[in-house]
Amino acid sequence: MASRPQAMDGPYVQFPVLLNNGQHRDMPIAFLDRDGVLNRGKPGYVNTAEEVELLPGAGVVVGELNRSGFLVCVVTNQSPIQRGLWGPENLVPIHREVQRLLLEEDPDARIHLFITCPHRHDERCACRKPSPGMLLLGH
Repeated sequence: MASRPQAMDGPYVQFPVLLNNGQHRDMPIAFLDRDGVLNRGKPGYVNTAEEVELLPGAGVVVGELNRSGFLVCVVTNQSPIQRGLWGPENLVPIHREVQRLLLEEDPDARIHLFITCPHRHDERCACRKPSPGMLLLGH
């Protein structure tokens, strides 16, 4: 019998773009949801990088945010992690594919930070949207 992935205690943070020495500290931050905003949400979750399907124009919007001086932070609820359906290691290839597709559409469409809440709705954690925990962590 396969073992279930280990659940996470708190939000999972990925920094695809290195932010050096606080130089970005005073920049405004645009917080975007992932599923349904950047890519098509799936009824059974986006489980693999192969399932990522960018929404039309998402790359242009993220590129415009970057050109306008914003850092772009993706905040996403992903309860399959806490449910034991898959582990946080699944996020890395999914987020890499989101970033790759965005940059394919617009070379300025950089995501500076991905923050993921792994908790189920019934856990009432501070990081799951619509609670502000991921926004506070991203700032």
